Amino acid sequence: MPTNIAIGTQENNHMLSVCIITKNEEHNIARCLKSFQKTGFELIVADTGSTDQTKKIAIEYTKNIYDFTWCDDFSAAKNFAVSKAIHPYVMVIDSDEYLQKIDLSRLEKMIAEHPGEVGRIQRINIISGKDGKQENKEWINRIFAKESFHYTGRIHEQVTACDEKEYRTYEAPVVIGHTGYDLPKKEKKAKLFAIEQSKESNKRRQEMRRRRRNISRERFLMISASLLVLGSLTATGLWLGREDNSQNEGYVVDLSAIENSGAAGAAKEDAASVKESVVRENSLADDLDYDPYFQETNSQRVENPDQSESDSMSQQDPSSKEQEKSETAKKEKEGGQQEEDGQNEQDTDTPALSTAMQPALNFSDTDTLMWPVVGNILVNYSMDKTVYFPTLDQYKYNPAIMIEATQGDLITAACAGKVTSVFEDPQIGNAVKMELGGGYEVTYGQLTGILVSEGSYVAAGDVIAQVAAPTKYYSLEGTNVYFALTKDGEPVNPMSKLN
Repeated sequence: MPTNIAIGTQENNHMLSVCIITKNEEHNIARCLKSFQKTGFELIVADTGSTDQTKKIAIEYTKNIYDFTWCDDFSAAKNFAVSKAIHPYVMVIDSDEYLQKIDLSRLEKMIAEHPGEVGRIQRINIISGKDGKQENKEWINRIFAKESFHYTGRIHEQVTACDEKEYRTYEAPVVIGHTGYDLPKKEKKAKLFAIEQSKESNKRRQEMRRRRRNISRERFLMISASLLVLGSLTATGLWLGREDNSQNEGYVVDLSAIENSGAAGAAKEDAASVKESVVRENSLADDLDYDPYFQETNSQRVENPDQSESDSMSQQDPSSKEQEKSETAKKEKEGGQQEEDGQNEQDTDTPALSTAMQPALNFSDTDTLMWPVVGNILVNYSMDKTVYFPTLDQYKYNPAIMIEATQGDLITAACAGKVTSVFEDPQIGNAVKMELGGGYEVTYGQLTGILVSEGSYVAAGDVIAQVAAPTKYYSLEGTNVYFALTKDGEPVNPMSKLN
C-alpha cells in the first residue's frame, strides 16, 4: 500500500485525467487505482487484452474501462487512453506504478504557470539487489495538455509535441513508486518472453520495410543510371556530329566543274584520297590534346584545291619544314610559360578550386533528417531524466538514440554534410561525426566498413558504413546504431528532426 500521501485539496480534481494502460496486471492494478482515489482525478483504464482478473478488479475503482486491441505499439495504446479523457490535462501512469505523494494546490498553480510545457514527476524505482531492496530516483515526463502532445515510438515511447518542436519541462509536485523492475522470477520470465515476442514481430515488420526500401532504392538507381547513360550518349553524339562537321568543312571537293567522264573518275579518286587523308588527320587529332602545328596548317578553309599547289606543298624543302617546326615549338614554349606564369599569379590571388567548389552546409532549425537505418528505438534520448541501460545495470542520461538494427545493414547519411572526424570510442565503437551547417553536428556509432574519410563531403542518403556487432556496453540492448545530434555543442533530441 502506498504511504505518505499528501493531498493538498480535492477542489481541483477537474484538472487532470489519469490514464493507464494495462494487461494481466491483477497483482498491481488495485494498488495503482486505489492510490489515486483520494485525488478525485478521473481514472481512465485501457485494457490491451487481459485474460486474468484485471478488468474485474479495475471496475471497482472506475467505470471508465476501455478495450484496446494490442498492435505491438505502446504509443498507440497510450494515445488511445488519452483520447478518452474528458479533462484538458492528463497524467499517464503505468499499472505497476502507484501514487506516493502529491500536492494538488501547488500542482494546479504550476500547470497554470507553465502552459505549453510538460510536467515531470518523480519516480522511485524499487529494485532487489544483493544488499536487499534498493531505490533509484528519476524524473519522467508524464503531465501534459492532450491537445498539444502525444506519444511516439512503438517501444520506449516518449512524449512528443504535436508540432514536433522542442518543448520545456517543469518539475511537478508528484511522487510515484514503481516495482516493475522488481518482479518475481516467474513474472520476469513471462515479461521477458513477451518482450522477445514483440521484438520478433518488430523484426519481421522491419524486414518488410527494409525490403520495400531496397526495392525503391534499386528502382531509383536503375532509372538514374539509365538517364545518365542516355544523356551521355546523346551528348557524345552531338559532340561527334559537331566535330565532324567542323573538321570536314575545310575539305569540300566541288566536282561540278569536271565535264568528261575520265576527269570525273580522276576527281573521284582524288576526292577519295582527300577523304582518307582527312580520316587519318582526324584520328591523329583525337590522340592529341593540342598540336599547334596541326592547327596552324589546317586552319584555312580550302575549296577546289589546285593539284599543283598540293604538289608544291608536298615537295616543300625539308629544311624549311624543320625551321617552321622549330619556330612553332619555340612559340609554344613561350606561350606555355606565359600561361603558367598567369596561373601562378592567379593562384596567389584566388583560393584553390577544391575550396571554391566545396558545397555549402546550411542545415536550419526547420530542416529534417532521414533515418540512417530502419528500426525501432532501443534506448530513447533523455537529458531531462535518467534512463535504464540493461547491460550497465544503471540509470544515466542519454544524449542520443539507439536504433535497433541487424549486423551488416547499410547505414546512410541522414543529411548532406562534411565528415569532421572518424574515430573509435570504447562505448559506441567505430564512429563518424559530420558537420551539417547552422551549428548542427551528427554522430553515427556502432559502425564497421566505414566508406567515408575526414574532410569528405557526403550527400543525404549516401551509404557511409555498415552496422557492427554491439560493443560490450550494449550486449543486452542488442545490435544498434548510435545516433546523436547536437547544435552548438549542446545535445538535441534526434526524434525532433527525423521525418
